[in-house]
Amino acid sequence: MNALEFVTAIKREVIDNGMQGYENTLGNETAATDPLWIATRKLYSSLSSSDQSTLLQFVRLVQVDTLSHIFGILDGSSYLNEMRESFQLISESDGETLNGDLQDLLLEMEE
Repeated sequence: MNALEFVTAIKREVIDNGMQGYENTLGNETAATDPLWIATRKLYSSLSSSDQSTLLQFVRLVQVDTLSHIFGILDGSSYLNEMRESFQLISESDGETLNGDLQDLLLEMEE
């Protein structure tokens, strides 16, 4: 697996599939027990379809920003609590180093 394949797979799983899950959960009247989900679903259903779309776009933005920050930490362009720790993410299948440009690859995909 190379870096592009890794970022593509992570983006698909975390962001794309995650967004589908949020949309399904917010737009579905299935029983929810978590108070935050109940309140969020009530808020979501009170919005116009345009505002619902805006809210979902914002959720996606938060997901992209969060994943971008994690990739930045792995790449070495961001730090954990100002700790300047270097990381190396290696593909077990071929020993290829994946990190270095993960954040850039993700942000290019999102443009």
